[in-house]
Amino acid sequence: MPIMLPLCDHPYKRVSTNDDDDASNHPTTPLKIGSILIGSLALVAISYTLAASAAEVIANQSPPRPSFSDVRSTFLEVSTVESPYERHWPNSHLPHWATKKINFNVHQEQQICFTHVGKAGGSTIGCSLGFSLHCHGDESDNDDYDAAQMKQLSSSLLAKLTTHAFHKDVYNCDDDSGYFLFVIRDPIDRAKSAFNYDRPGGKRENRKSHFYFDCPFYRMEDFVQNGLREEGEASDRCKRWALDAIQGIDESYASPSHWFYNYQYYYEAIPSDSKILAIRNEHIVEDIREVEDVFGCHEQERLELTKSMNINTQSDQADFYLSDESTPALCQALCNEIQVYKKILRQALNLSQDQLRVSLTELEAKCPNEAIAEECTHAMPDILAISYTLAASAAEVIANQSPPRPSFSDVRSTFLEVSTVESPYERHWPNSHLPHWATKKINFNVHQEQQICFTHVGKAGGSTIGCSLGFSLHCHGDESDNDDYDAAQMKQLSSSLLAKLTTHAFHKDVYNCDDDSGYFLFVIRDPIDRAKSAFNYDRPGGKRENRKSHFYFDCPFYRMEDFVQNGLREEGEASDRCKRWALDAIQGIDESYASPSHWFYNYQYYYEAIPSDSKILAIRNEHIVEDIREVEDVFGCHEQERLELTKSMNINTQSDQADFYLSDESTPALCQALCNEIQVYKKILRQALNLSQDQLRVSLTELEAKCPNEAIAEECTHAMPDIREKLRLNRGY
Repeated sequence: MPIMLPLCDHPYKRVSTNDDDDASNHPTTPLKIGSILIGSLALVAISYTLAASAAEVIANQSPPRPSFSDVRSTFLEVSTVESPYERHWPNSHLPHWATKKINFNVHQEQQICFTHVGKAGGSTIGCSLGFSLHCHGDESDNDDYDAAQMKQLSSSLLAKLTTHAFHKDVYNCDDDSGYFLFVIRDPIDRAKSAFNYDRPGGKRENRKSHFYFDCPFYRMEDFVQNGLREEGEASDRCKRWALDAIQGIDESYASPSHWFYNYQYYYEAIPSDSKILAIRNEHIVEDIREVEDVFGCHEQERLELTKSMNINTQSDQADFYLSDESTPALCQALCNEIQVYKKILRQALNLSQDQLRVSLTELEAKCPNEAIAEECTHAMPDILAISYTLAASAAEVIANQSPPRPSFSDVRSTFLEVSTVESPYERHWPNSHLPHWATKKINFNVHQEQQICFTHVGKAGGSTIGCSLGFSLHCHGDESDNDDYDAAQMKQLSSSLLAKLTTHAFHKDVYNCDDDSGYFLFVIRDPIDRAKSAFNYDRPGGKRENRKSHFYFDCPFYRMEDFVQNGLREEGEASDRCKRWALDAIQGIDESYASPSHWFYNYQYYYEAIPSDSKILAIRNEHIVEDIREVEDVFGCHEQERLELTKSMNINTQSDQADFYLSDESTPALCQALCNEIQVYKKILRQALNLSQDQLRVSLTELEAKCPNEAIAEECTHAMPDIREKLRLNRGY
């Protein structure tokens, strides 16, 4: 458990005043550029009264400004510039916000990478430099510029030199870029702005409400008082969450995103020998002019600022208030972040010693201890070990966490329509026939390494996807072998790239896929909602009339609320036998097959049934259209090859809202019983090649809103069931 932050006057080691102080004795982070803060400069930071005669002492800390004869001589306007992001992820598209309206060819050693640290005023600078961002009041791809703005972009030297951008998990810069231009802000003010940005009622309405409401963190003052102070009112879990979040190591992605993408992240993501430029939010115009002067900018080439609309206008002054007691606690929690902020300031080529002193003085006014500290109570986090941090420069470190998307030259060139395809199910069970629902109306011969196995997890919305892909299933309102398609549907199946690639299916005990299939396409759903849907599907009066009435009536499990209250709670009214049955059923190990069948065929079953090195794709029930498009983009799908969804009739229309109701007392009990299932669900999400880190965070956030403990757990009260015999009996081996 992390140690809480006690308040004290001077918790840090101050800079030594001894001439022979050895900087190598101080701990370093894995990607640290090297110790910048030597004794003499630290003495300056303590006093902030550096006389001009002391300038020689710190001259070696500030590399000389570059010399250019005439950078303009090489400029030619071009339609596009190569994207390092797309080069690194060949089947991904650079987000629109990271593109520029006007591009110029600039020599590599002159190119500037716009390093956009969130909530530091970077959107204003980025819009002025010509990046799309959210410069026009919404988050669409609208980036219309009027004639005056276009003229400004064409004349600004800095806009021309700044060719690419780095923001959050989009590292669209080359490591050997000439310069990295940081927009920075006092760490305390940046932390407050980032907190308010994601707070319900802020820029992102209800985006991460569980962080703010499940813990007593509604305003920044509440967060510090309740979460960072040892005597705060938050639970131990919330206090751990608070400290991890503010230090940028909260892997749940459910806290403010711009705390996660902090100064340490951006600083350690770029090469250690990078040339840094900095624009301080508190001195924007002054610093822009200094950066321009680095490159010998003429007056007519000066940048004019364009106001960004990516601002949280709904916060009031109370949202930014911090008491005299809270500010030191926040400073202490941000100590490591403050040290990195100081490094960026000191390495900035465009900042003079006077400007450095001004910023350090401003910092010391808020955080006097941290401003002069060399090291902090908490060690600098090792962010190489944090999963899902996808700056391309760090990709080698975490390559095993996120497999690269596949690369295809042209998968279409091999397609030929065929009457049938071989059935792995019938090959394994030579005296059995593949069920009609698992067949396809139109088949294509697809190379093995390109084939997709449709992994149809029950009650996750898979029937809708399966029908759209051309599997028979129950697409026409009954369970007969009627699978007539009209002309429009047949045309769709013949044109959809995804329908062609998805050649076989795996559902329940019909594993009709080869182990060496190129991909396994899972359709998944929040485990709580899937469990409720599966319960209602087999309940008498539901889809299967009287199918398994003994489970529902021999035990007091008529509705889902009854099942949880009576069967999963120790004080429930069910008999001991029914309680054992309830727990076995929900964990997928009830061998009587008399409980809901889609509980038995659960995420663990499908996940462990496929080879451990399988390439997984995922379509989330809550984001179906979005995820289908992402899967299609993995394979370079053209617009005319997009899949159109066909509605399945395999839906329980007889349930009412009462069938899905769970009380506030029942939901945690169901979450706890489904803990292992939730862990497997998270594995599928994390291994899905088509899901971005933002999409992963959204799903984990949605999950945590229902099951906060299980969403962040790594292990559960009950051990993961051993299902080897279950797989042998159902998959066949």
